[in-house]
Amino acid sequence: MAVTPAPTLKLFPTTVVENLNDMSMTVKAMEEDLHSVILDL
Repeated sequence: MAVTPAPTLKLFPTTVVENLNDMSMTVKAMEEDLHSVILDL
């Protein structure tokens, strides 16, 4: 008997998810830069 995967519920369009992913990477880079600036102080 073949097992069918559970249905998935997409709450946001793919572009929104991609934008959130890009934004999170940008924020992480900004946080790392800020951390290095604080260390220099």
